[in-house]
Amino acid sequence: LEWPKSRGPWRSEYYYEFPDINAKIPSSIALVKRKWKFVKWPKHDHEQLFDLEEDPFEFQNLVGNTSYSKVKEVMRSRLTGLR
Repeated sequence: LEWPKSRGPWRSEYYYEFPDINAKIPSSIALVKRKWKFVKWPKHDHEQLFDLEEDPFEFQNLVGNTSYSKVKEVMRSRLTGLR
């Protein structure tokens, strides 16, 4: 998908929070950029990192892959700064 040029430039990133609604869906926070998505699940002390260009359906969590350690740290730091 291409962002229509008539709508202006796509934002470089966004932050979201999902509240703890019920026991089935825990709360989460995330930072999303055009290429990367970093998600933190605070109640479960779990993190996820996805390469949205290579894996748009978010099947492969890269957070444990040492090849992406720098990306993970940059995204985690930025997410913490936005909170």
